[in-house]
Amino acid sequence: MKKQLQYITQNHPTKSHETLCLEFCEAGGKWVQLRMKNVSDSVLLATAKACRKITTDYGATLIINDRLDIALKVNADGVHLGQEDLSTALARENTPKDFIIGGTANTCVEVIHHYNNGVDYVGVGPFRYTKTKKQLSPVLGIHGYRSILVDLKKAKIEIPLVAIGGIVTTDFSDLHNINIHSIAVSGLITLSENKQKSITAFNNVFKK
Repeated sequence: MKKQLQYITQNHPTKSHETLCLEFCEAGGKWVQLRMKNVSDSVLLATAKACRKITTDYGATLIINDRLDIALKVNADGVHLGQEDLSTALARENTPKDFIIGGTANTCVEVIHHYNNGVDYVGVGPFRYTKTKKQLSPVLGIHGYRSILVDLKKAKIEIPLVAIGGIVTTDFSDLHNINIHSIAVSGLITLSENKQKSITAFNNVFKK
């Protein structure tokens, strides 16, 4: 799996999710996860279709959060499933071989569970406290990630881990140095006036 800065869309007071997707892609971003909560299926489907067109035009990957059915309907590149969502094993059984499946984890046991289910990557977090997610798992910090990576090595398991949760650009080097595969962010991009700066910072560290 390519090392890309993963952008997870979120609600914004004046911008739609498709606008946020477009701004990220215009800035050079290549991985968008559409994350919309508490909206109707029709609104989610329409937004997903719009984001699929944008990401296709810019050669970017589109992942749909939670909803495998919507991801398949719009021909998205993959789906990301949280702890309370559809089983990653069931998703793997019902999707094409090249369809990307990501899972959420907070512990090594959860990472191994997703690994056994055949996921392509695991989003592990939170790195630090964040307001983006209401029901937050225990904060890991750099030591938490290092511990998980050590345990995975002992178990002889290799799978891309994507760090998430309150991450800023100054964290990139520390996370890269312990062999985190990639980074996922929301607020860092959503609230930024210079999205390209964050993307460049990521590329400078993770694509040496």
